[in-house]
Amino acid sequence: MKKRFRTILCLLLMMTLLVPQSVFAYDVSATTLKEIYRYIIRYEDAQPGGVVLAGSSSLHLWKTAPEDIASYGVFSADQVYNFGISGATFQELLDSRYISAVAKTKPSVIIVYGANSLSVSRRKAVRNRSVANRATNATIKFIEKTRQALRQQGVTNTRFLYVSAVKTPFHYKSCKGKGYTCNIWKRIDILNSRMLKYANAVSYCDYIDTEQYYYRTTPIKKNKVSLRYYLNADTLQDDTHTASAKALIKKTAVDPLFAADLKHPSKLAYEKIWTKVAERASQMKSSL
Repeated sequence: MKKRFRTILCLLLMMTLLVPQSVFAYDVSATTLKEIYRYIIRYEDAQPGGVVLAGSSSLHLWKTAPEDIASYGVFSADQVYNFGISGATFQELLDSRYISAVAKTKPSVIIVYGANSLSVSRRKAVRNRSVANRATNATIKFIEKTRQALRQQGVTNTRFLYVSAVKTPFHYKSCKGKGYTCNIWKRIDILNSRMLKYANAVSYCDYIDTEQYYYRTTPIKKNKVSLRYYLNADTLQDDTHTASAKALIKKTAVDPLFAADLKHPSKLAYEKIWTKVAERASQMKSSL
């Protein structure tokens, strides 16, 4: 089976080299392209009416997604198709091969998450908005192009669930001490705000705010940086006891809500927070 997989993958890669780049329109990294072909093969026999996870590493690392989503009794675990690609931006995921692979599964719900393109550094504060706008436009374009591809598959009732990007301790740290303004937290606010407006304006996209489960919504100003206060493990539903992002960054231990890299969700976050995403996706299917 492994030999067959390698043979097919090699043939696909050779075909890609022979096809003009303009056919696909968007540049993708070799790593992302390899993952796209892997998903094409993995989900070639997907059952229609399932759930697709489309986006970056936080989705890719959600290993319990099939069981979490199936626990609400609407989808079965084998109807959950994880197309998450670590490091990928939505500019890359506009590639027609990725969108076609997603559309061919004919899902009822597509969960969308990713903010990698927001990490691009810029030397002027005004660029924060332009970076965020480009990321937002790519995300919206991904949804619209995927809807078009689904219609070509004869599917017209697929719903999209946009999961709000999370301001992590890693993002806070990455914006400090570089000698230029690189406020990724600000960019995330712009991205989420625009995606909320988009979701409110269309009937086929919902927005779920995970921010409220990660930290308090009231920022505290310090050195012109908004410090968000993350919730402790034992008080996920109660914001009376909190720890600041700045304090988390100084720690070497893993914070309860973040993995060791202080960037991705921890096992606890998937269990306590991302199951809310699973629940919403199940509710969206039930409402169809």
